[in-house]
Amino acid sequence: MATTEERKNGAHHQSGGRKVPAFPELTLPDSGVTLQIIGAMGPLIQQALGNQLRRERPEPRPPENLVDYGDGKKAKEPNYSDPDYEKALTSYNVWLQNEAGNRALNYIIANCIDADVDEAAVARTRKGMAAMGIDLAEVDDREVYLRYVVFTSPKDLDALVEVVERKSKPTEAVIQEEVASF
Repeated sequence: MATTEERKNGAHHQSGGRKVPAFPELTLPDSGVTLQIIGAMGPLIQQALGNQLRRERPEPRPPENLVDYGDGKKAKEPNYSDPDYEKALTSYNVWLQNEAGNRALNYIIANCIDADVDEAAVARTRKGMAAMGIDLAEVDDREVYLRYVVFTSPKDLDALVEVVERKSKPTEAVIQEEVASF
C-alpha cells in the first residue's frame, strides 16, 4: 500500500504500471486554508453511499387509485400526481441530498485530507460551540478543525468536493498519455 507521501507526489503505481497522478494541494476560496488532498471519493464509493441511504430509508410510494377504463375493467394504478405523495417525495429528496452530503463530508474528512491542526483555533471553536450549548467532547481535534474552522462557507465545501471527486476520474492528459503508450 502506498504511503501518504507517495500518494501526495504520485510516485506509486497502480497494477499494470500506470503512474497515479499526484494529489493536489487545494487552497479554499473563502477560508484561504491550503489542504493537501491525499484521497479521492470515486463513483463506486458514491454509489455505495446512495444504495445504503436508500436501504435505510426507501423512497415513498405513491398511493394507488382505482381506475375505470370504461370497458368494465378496473385496475389500481399509482397516482404520481397525488399532492401528499408529491410533498413526501420532495421531503425525501431533500433528506437524501442532505444526508448524502453529510456522509460524503464524513468520508472526505476521514480519508481524503492531510492537514495540520491549528490547536488554538480548535480551542476557540470548542469554547464558542460550548457557549451555544453544543458539546464537541466526542469529536476529535482534527474533525473540529476541518469541519468548523477550515470549511467556512458552501464555496469552500464545493471546491473540496469538486477536487476530491475529480481526482477519482482520469484527466484528459492521463488519457492521452495512456493512448500514446500503446
